[in-house]
Amino acid sequence: MKKIVILTISLLILLPAFVFGQYQTINVSDTYTFNGSNNNKENLKWGEANLTLRRLVNQAYSDEISELSNLASPNPRVISNTVCDQQLGSDIIDERNLSDMNWVWGQFISHDLDFTPTAVFDTRLQDLERIQIIAPENDPHYRENQTMMSVFRSLYDVKTGLSRENNREQINTVTPWLDGSVIYGTSEQRANELRTFEGGRLITTEHDNGELLRLAPANSIEEQRVRGLAFFSGDIRANENIALTAVNTLFVREHNRIAEEILNDNPEFSDEEIFQRARKINTAIIQSITYNEFIPSLGIELEPYVSYDESINPQISHLFSVVAFRIGHSQIGEQFVLVNETDVEQTIPMHEGFFNPSIIQKHGIDSIIKGVVVTKQQASDIYYHDSIRNFLFEEPGRGGLDLCVLDIIRARDHGIPDYNSIRKGIGLIPVTEFGEISSDQEIIRRLNQTYRNIDELDPIIGILAEEHLEDSALGETGYYIIKEQFERIRDGDRLFYLNDPDLKDIVEDIDKTRLSDVIERNTKIEEVPENVFFVNETQEDYSRTDNEIVFTISLVFLVLIFAIYAQQKSSRISK
Repeated sequence: MKKIVILTISLLILLPAFVFGQYQTINVSDTYTFNGSNNNKENLKWGEANLTLRRLVNQAYSDEISELSNLASPNPRVISNTVCDQQLGSDIIDERNLSDMNWVWGQFISHDLDFTPTAVFDTRLQDLERIQIIAPENDPHYRENQTMMSVFRSLYDVKTGLSRENNREQINTVTPWLDGSVIYGTSEQRANELRTFEGGRLITTEHDNGELLRLAPANSIEEQRVRGLAFFSGDIRANENIALTAVNTLFVREHNRIAEEILNDNPEFSDEEIFQRARKINTAIIQSITYNEFIPSLGIELEPYVSYDESINPQISHLFSVVAFRIGHSQIGEQFVLVNETDVEQTIPMHEGFFNPSIIQKHGIDSIIKGVVVTKQQASDIYYHDSIRNFLFEEPGRGGLDLCVLDIIRARDHGIPDYNSIRKGIGLIPVTEFGEISSDQEIIRRLNQTYRNIDELDPIIGILAEEHLEDSALGETGYYIIKEQFERIRDGDRLFYLNDPDLKDIVEDIDKTRLSDVIERNTKIEEVPENVFFVNETQEDYSRTDNEIVFTISLVFLVLIFAIYAQQKSSRISK
């Protein structure tokens, strides 16, 4: 009996080594290029950074060339005030108990898939045209006729927008592959700036609570946007909010953890060999979490994966980039909650957590990660919290932005048509009244109050207002657009982890890896729910920590001892 218990404990202790001790079998015969090219051998530029976005439906520029679409629709700030206003102190919690990790992970992978910059993120783009948003009458935060927001238009291909036959097309400056570019960058130069060139590791900053991202170089784009010192990662938006920075940090740690294991198993490997192996595995883990946890958490059921299809162009669609995948903005609450192992450590107003990496420098990432895991997110609906509707980045009147306005105007900037035209374009039946979109009377009232008719409806508002499909965070229009894009970047990717021959020996282990595993391996958080995309109401839904496992084994052992003792005692009594 004693031998069995010892053997059981030993096997459980060694299990992680068995699962991830196969790294030495990985041979990197092919990998993602940093700029995304050469994935498709028949079309070498498919998936390359700095190509134009893809039209899923026809453009609707007002002049059919480049002028904003939907000009007859109401002032975006009017829409924000009358439709999207969610008052400070009010909460509408997600009906399926999704955690804040849902919108944080959505933002993390969104930054991996697409980025059409404006001068907000890159001051070198100051020459781009501006869109002036005028405050409406009786605006609660701005005086009438005051320019409340000056929005830069998106970066576009200057060879487009010259005629009706050659309308404006905006540029995706990152790769559409889910290739870890948010960690490693989209150029060899950027990747080199992030590497130590020793043991395959990425550069980190020492901290009492675990390693943090590399600090940004002086006068970098990153440093221009933050309060104090900035962090430096594969994507220039890594400092956008503290939760996003924390997840970036988590996967830099995971890369270095994998690199260390590879080095220990293969001390003869060069730095480059270790780096590329660790990069490949880390990227595969990000893909696995996205397809096995995140997408199902949205209630999206993809078509089963069959194999790589070289006929599929993976490029990101305008509808995905500037409309449907912005649903996460309505899911953001009033504050970041920092949680230690026993209690709430601190709450930080949401707007103070934007472009403020000093919070990470003070606290580390553990309490932030713990906070987004145990906090229920706001519902996917038309409502935007005041924290992002009036206080985004700065205080009103001092540079404060309205994210609802930004979402509306970005679609118009890209020539996206109205909601009904999108539905027609993707094969859905158009609606004739707002009541066909939602059964919620308050939503219907707000839409009728704001829009003169259904054909004025801005696409982001329509998608957010939609009645959710069963067990989903989305209505049918948003569901279709997001499903189409994630199937496309999966099926058109020759190096997707389920198709990559280099990963065949560990693909099952990668396929089973959850985000909770990555958190447990790279933080000091002791209790992590098995599925961190939901806030579970029952204890049994949580994964068990190592201490819990030992306790369980000990308990089982004691029960067995007691049973043997009782049996022996009973036998003595019967005699």
